[in-house]
Amino acid sequence: MKAGETFLMPCNLVGKTAHLWIAVFTVDSDGKILIVNLTARRAHSDLTVEFIVNDHPFIKQQTVVNFGDAMLVDQEHLKRAFQVGIAQTRPPCSQIMLDKIQAGFLKSPHTKKLIYEYATAHFGDPDVP
Repeated sequence: MKAGETFLMPCNLVGKTAHLWIAVFTVDSDGKILIVNLTARRAHSDLTVEFIVNDHPFIKQQTVVNFGDAMLVDQEHLKRAFQVGIAQTRPPCSQIMLDKIQAGFLKSPHTKKLIYEYATAHFGDPDVP
């Protein structure tokens, strides 16, 4: 999977609502992929990165990146999700969307420590000149 590729998948195995997930980076040398989902904007949403209708064909309302749900997943597990129909491919996001999402990992107060460390390993620490 490459950075910017998207797919629909529930947030958990019992979830009924499929969210748009985005591969934040191309699969790494350990076979891991950082993915994050988009969700409808609500009063309590993390507003670090927002998108509007037409930023992606799937987006039909004001939408935010759910940095708190970001996951580092094994490529083989994700492949199986596609094989059994849990995940379905969607059009890739634009480079502009991808850039905003990648930068957002380093800014969002909801990014988990492990995910933040993974992102800084790809971008460098934003606080170091």
